[in-house]
Amino acid sequence: MEYTEAQLAFFEDLITYLKALNDEVLTPEADQRARFLGGADQADFLRQMALQGKAFLTMPNGRRQYRKIETLKMRDVPDLMREIEYNNVHAGEHVEHKPLAGGLYSTKSTDPHTGRMTMDVTYSRDVEPTPERGATEGEILFYRIVQSWANLKDTRWQR
Repeated sequence: MEYTEAQLAFFEDLITYLKALNDEVLTPEADQRARFLGGADQADFLRQMALQGKAFLTMPNGRRQYRKIETLKMRDVPDLMREIEYNNVHAGEHVEHKPLAGGLYSTKSTDPHTGRMTMDVTYSRDVEPTPERGATEGEILFYRIVQSWANLKDTRWQR
């Protein structure tokens, strides 16, 4: 099957993002966040997967798999994006968003174990993150992937 330039560029961005995500999982901040949301066992599992260079996929039947990033193929894109979409919804279970000025929103997170509230300010999906706005390379790449996926979701990804 021939893929469009847009699909090829999207796949390249997605692989770059997954590698950056694995690098981020290995940071103390990400480890703390994983322990906060999923406990020590979950944080340790995520760390092991990142050290092994693996990415998560959610299959159409809802079953979760993981594969080495370098073995991923174009046909895996829908399963990779299903996993990313699932994580965005799941992360929202403990989060309350309040709009602020300038396209920002206040994120209030609740620790499921202690009930303690934390606050973070991040960008709305409607406002493109840029370095001038303090966005990281990962946030910029994630935004680009989400925006591109909206246009490519219904294209054919050979199975």
